[in-house]
Amino acid sequence: MIAEGAIRFDGLDAAIVGLDQNGLIIYDYYQMVNVFQVRDKMTSEEAEEYVNFNVIGVNAGNGFTVMCQDKQLVLEELGDE
Repeated sequence: MIAEGAIRFDGLDAAIVGLDQNGLIIYDYYQMVNVFQVRDKMTSEEAEEYVNFNVIGVNAGNGFTVMCQDKQLVLEELGDE
């Protein structure tokens, strides 16, 4: 169930991957970038900058959503244990 006050970003439903345990909406970071590339004809760099500053950078406080990144990319960044 979606939590009362959960933030839903306008025009980014295609990037929703689910809900967290608190009912906040989870968005896929790379899908958000893709939305801006396709819809707004931004380059990859422009779209990433836009998402970082105008979506994630909003830091809307209570009800702020979770962003996830590709598991494989995260594991690659973490390296060997």
